[in-house]
Amino acid sequence: MKINELTGKNEWEEALLKASCHDFYHTWDFHQISRQNGEGDPRLFEVRAQHGGILFPLLSRPIAGSSLRDLSSVYGYPSPLTYGLINRDEVPGLWDALLSHLFQRGYVSLFSRCHPFLTPEILGEDAYSHCGRVVVISLDRSEQEQRNEYRTNHRRDISRLEQLGVVCQPESSARSLADFMANYEATMRSVEAAPYYFFPKSYYQGLLAARSFDTRVYSCTLGDRVICSGIFVFCGQFVQYHLGGTAPGFAHLAPTKLMFDTVRKDACRMGYRHFCLGGGHGSQEDSLFRFKAGFSSETCDFRVIRKVINPDEYQRLSASVAIETSYFPRYRAALH
Repeated sequence: MKINELTGKNEWEEALLKASCHDFYHTWDFHQISRQNGEGDPRLFEVRAQHGGILFPLLSRPIAGSSLRDLSSVYGYPSPLTYGLINRDEVPGLWDALLSHLFQRGYVSLFSRCHPFLTPEILGEDAYSHCGRVVVISLDRSEQEQRNEYRTNHRRDISRLEQLGVVCQPESSARSLADFMANYEATMRSVEAAPYYFFPKSYYQGLLAARSFDTRVYSCTLGDRVICSGIFVFCGQFVQYHLGGTAPGFAHLAPTKLMFDTVRKDACRMGYRHFCLGGGHGSQEDSLFRFKAGFSSETCDFRVIRKVINPDEYQRLSASVAIETSYFPRYRAALH
């Protein structure tokens, strides 16, 4: 096995071309946006076998109280990718080679969220932990078939919004971004979201400026007021609902329903195959999940990878965590 550790834009993008498909979560651009947001230093690990290999995009982070580091994934659904031909009997060797390399490089643990469509099954069921489900809309069906999947009250509320004169469309102006930030942050405050879910303006500007994927701000307007906003990212076969929020005082109208319907129609017309709405808060099948499930009965498993690379150091760092928690890595539970 041969392992390459890629950090440059050109070599990162050339490596991604080896995979049959990728999403914006895998790109160098999005990892640089994450780096600028203070989430870690991007690394694309390539493990090469005889006729194929693994591409594993991750963020390298310092650990408080240690000279060592750990690895995590960007916000969203990145996951490893595979290319070429990998035999099942090569898989244990691929993992052993990667984890040995990471141990020698001074890493304690590895955590990665996984993509609902692109997570490679060849890497073995024992590599993944099931954490919930995400709602997806398959766009390769007829308009009527897609629309029939909508829950009755979703169809009714979309019609009511249209009758009220609510209009939804993509915009890229400074005003639309300002309105999005106001609506998103108001929504996050209303649900008492952790600081992790708040982003600086530069984060959104980076998404809009990226060349390797297409980011759109969709705004629902009633009169001269933007009552709902969302950021959607178009890349490869996929459209991802990234972030969104509703203006205070308008939640009862549920304008997100019209926004999702508008994005679905646009994505279908543009030839995309999958519209991913995501799951619930903390991967739970809560009211948010049920709201999204009102658009489609199709779901995909959301899985994560958890690997302890240096057991002794992991145990030492975790020893001071008194609370009962399933958070991984355990030593970061107090910061979560």
